[in-house]
Amino acid sequence: MKASLIFLLLTFALSAQAEEGITLSPEQQAAVGIETRAITPAPAQYRYLVPGEVLVDQYRSYLASPRLPSVVLSRHTALGDHVVKGAVLVTLFSAELAEAQGDYLSARPEWQRVKGLGKAAVGEQRFVDTKSRFDASLAKLRGYGLDEGDIAVTPLGQYPLRSAIDGVVLSDSFQQGQAVAPGEALVQVADEASLWVQAQLPGTSTLDIPKGTKALVSTGDTAWPASVSQAGHTLDPVTRTRTVRLSLPNPQHALHAGMYVDVAFLFETPAPVMALPQEALIRSSDGDWTVFVEPEPGHFEAREVTLGKVLDDQQQVLDLEPGTKVAVKGAFYIASELAKAGFSAHNH
Repeated sequence: MKASLIFLLLTFALSAQAEEGITLSPEQQAAVGIETRAITPAPAQYRYLVPGEVLVDQYRSYLASPRLPSVVLSRHTALGDHVVKGAVLVTLFSAELAEAQGDYLSARPEWQRVKGLGKAAVGEQRFVDTKSRFDASLAKLRGYGLDEGDIAVTPLGQYPLRSAIDGVVLSDSFQQGQAVAPGEALVQVADEASLWVQAQLPGTSTLDIPKGTKALVSTGDTAWPASVSQAGHTLDPVTRTRTVRLSLPNPQHALHAGMYVDVAFLFETPAPVMALPQEALIRSSDGDWTVFVEPEPGHFEAREVTLGKVLDDQQQVLDLEPGTKVAVKGAFYIASELAKAGFSAHNH
């Protein structure tokens, strides 16, 4: 294809001026797709791409676990189920709970009787002692996770684990009949309407990514807006990468924990810059970067430039005057014509 394009160019009657560049008619420019525009300073947007992983938003998730040694009697949910706040996830049995319930069932009627008689009839000390025993037995049951309704109707030694939030069951690593220890996670429920994305930056990166920085999280051709919620200041001991956490709204539940994604942090230059498309740049024979300026209509001259920051598919240039007309498309063809005519694309 390159050879055919050069052949096409060779058929044009080009008017070249040695040491001064080359002149192309409007028809010739149109045939090879040359486009020019005046370059002026303007704010430039650019992205910084890194890999990432979707995680559960731990501020919006709940781990259901027993608070005392127990045995699993039955499960009431399965992986992937949507549950509401207060839904029973697991029913367990605990001998320690049965003892605590026995203390409560003993203390409650005694307290109700003493309360009915009144402090004057039973004496202050007995009144206080009876109330203290009842309050302590009730507090112990509440500490084990039983609410008022559970305390009233739960069979001796049995108790439910309930979900504290609306969400989806993401894990349920237990079996019926299994003995479980206090604090052992049985069911994880998460609200997937909001997720975390953990982005991994090279450990050597000095890029400042403050809280609130906007980003796009993508898989395939689909992207979702996100924003930085936390930036780590230490390196992962295994991957030696710097972690940045993003908050990602996920109202349609299109993303799920464990998915790998691409993260594009979105930035804007702090001040207007002169920037050109990458295809406007040509490297000369001695390695310098050049562009083709158009000082007069149809007349192109090579000019050395100094490069600044890479801005996605744009490149900052540092030494062009504002308003300079530059060939932003077709620079390769202009360079080819200059080379064929015996000129250098490097203008000394």
